[in-house]
Amino acid sequence: MDGIDTKEALTYLSYLKGYILFVSLIFILSTLMGYWYSSLDLAFATQTSADIGEMFAFIQGLNPLIIMAIIFLNNSIKCLIVLLLGIGFGLIPLVFLTYNGLLIGIVVLITERIEGSLYVLAAIVPHGIIELPMILFSAAIGIRLGHDLWNTLMGRKADIKKDFKNGVLFYMRWILPLLFIAAAVETFLTPLIVIMVVG
Repeated sequence: MDGIDTKEALTYLSYLKGYILFVSLIFILSTLMGYWYSSLDLAFATQTSADIGEMFAFIQGLNPLIIMAIIFLNNSIKCLIVLLLGIGFGLIPLVFLTYNGLLIGIVVLITERIEGSLYVLAAIVPHGIIELPMILFSAAIGIRLGHDLWNTLMGRKADIKKDFKNGVLFYMRWILPLLFIAAAVETFLTPLIVIMVVG
């Protein structure tokens, strides 16, 4: 992992393939569960969605560059925490993915009922296609480190130092820059796409 070329990055992601599939499954199932449960209890879902909206209401009206910086810092810090604390048997990444999947499922259902499916797609897809993989990659690295720790404690072969170094390098050289791009897209491009698609 001394270089930063695309081929090396793809090789590293191939190494993490099983973990990426695992965290993706956890996230998808959690999102579907949140969506399904929301359909059963609309009052709870509506209140939860409103509470989430209030948490981020403070950024409305701020300079777009400041909004972008807040989004970038929020996502980059969370991804770093998920990656680093995954070494604790991978519990933090699993909790993070499950919790956020449930919340996204709730917000998607409520927004879909109010604004429609097209609005949801326009508001999520432009930046989500960059941001979500970075979150999943961070969680996958964290799970890998947790697995390394478990193997070490069980007396099995595991190079936790190498995996930790490679994970941090991948975060610095790929995840951070792409999270920055995602924040820029979410701030400047996504609102325009929403207006163009929905009106």
